[in-house]
Amino acid sequence: MEASKNAGRPPGSPEPPVPPSPVASKVSPSNYTKPFSIAGAALAEIYMLYTVLAPNSSGVTPPISAILSRIAACGIFFGIFGALIGLGIGLIATGIAQKLKR
Repeated sequence: MEASKNAGRPPGSPEPPVPPSPVASKVSPSNYTKPFSIAGAALAEIYMLYTVLAPNSSGVTPPISAILSRIAACGIFFGIFGALIGLGIGLIATGIAQKLKR
């Protein structure tokens, strides 16, 4: 086990430094696009549930299969467009933050 750790190095030499993990590195505080995009998608999905589960104007409750198919179909579009709106707002916020930083 010890031989495989020191393979290719002279005996007694120090361990080579381990590069920092990209996950552990800090995200630049001036880039708001990703958090805004995620928040936009989450808010759009919540809004989609309110839209799909709202009572009908006729007062008749639709069957569960119809409600589930509406959730599946609307979930795709609401999430994507919410993320795009969040991306746009995040780009605007990033631009304003960089402008104020100068």
